[in-house]
Amino acid sequence: MKELYYIRFAYPKMLNGVGKYVASSKATQDVSDILLKHYKVNDVVITRHFLNKVLGSLEFLMSFFFALRKIPKNGNVFIQYPLINLGIFKYCYRRLAKFNAITIIHDLQSYRFPHFRHFRQLEIDILNAHKHIIVHSENMKKRLVADGVRTHIVVLGVFDYLLNDSVNAVEKKNAIVFAGALEKSIFLKDLKKIDFQSYFFNLYGRDCPAIDLGGCAQYKGKFLPSDVSPIEGEWGLLWDGDSAFDCVGNFGEYLTLIAPHKLSLYLACGYKVIIWEKSAMADFVKRNHIGILIKSLEEVPQKLSQITESENEEMRINVQNISGRIRHGEMFKNALKACMGD
Repeated sequence: MKELYYIRFAYPKMLNGVGKYVASSKATQDVSDILLKHYKVNDVVITRHFLNKVLGSLEFLMSFFFALRKIPKNGNVFIQYPLINLGIFKYCYRRLAKFNAITIIHDLQSYRFPHFRHFRQLEIDILNAHKHIIVHSENMKKRLVADGVRTHIVVLGVFDYLLNDSVNAVEKKNAIVFAGALEKSIFLKDLKKIDFQSYFFNLYGRDCPAIDLGGCAQYKGKFLPSDVSPIEGEWGLLWDGDSAFDCVGNFGEYLTLIAPHKLSLYLACGYKVIIWEKSAMADFVKRNHIGILIKSLEEVPQKLSQITESENEEMRINVQNISGRIRHGEMFKNALKACMGD
């Protein structure tokens, strides 16, 4: 494979071990691990030493410019997006145009947060400074093209979730796992309004939600992203927003574009998936026959009870096949190959 310059930014929290229970950092770490283990990479680490916001920003800009000066023109440069917040990156992204720059998108701030929408054109301009971008889904690709992205786009499909072969989650019949930022998952307040019959929810996250969950859900604690052995379930839920009856709100809207990392978590655990029918990954789940699509959480007990033994076994086998691929980084390897041409 062609030589690749991997530019990455080491945040103070990462260096100090803070945030080790935050799954969002695992997605970027997995990409780093795949690159450094399987490819010929020049690892260019930009470390922030100053905690002061102004000094830290200046340090990043100087280090970034200095790093690019060492890379030959048209050299292959890889970064993970966003490398740093848009307010800082806007001062240096144009320098990427002189290289064969590749990026994988983890988050699109101007699409995710209403108060960042005034950065939309800046975000499009930053992406256009790259020769290749790896996006989550076909929906994200279509939206970015409609908004002005002109560069080569490769669809990832689903994020990898690297795990040792010896690390496995626990299978627990009728248990539906929901993992993530529970305090932001406002829809959890509605679970007690629904009769889930014999099905129940196991919730995992850093903090127990300060709401009445009723008898259908229980908080099971937190886990290290690299160790899924504490997780117990049969299904994984992909849902967001303010209501259990529809994925309304800005976070629900964002689901129509992204491949949530918790989908990768569930598949790596070997769990079938329950997903909102309008989400970007609904087609992936349906096409690979690895779960069910729903309009509302009210539909869960009926749809699950209608699954036959043969259908359940087929889904289980399909999940295991995909699980093996994402646990070994195959999704990112294929996407990078499409960018590099070898």
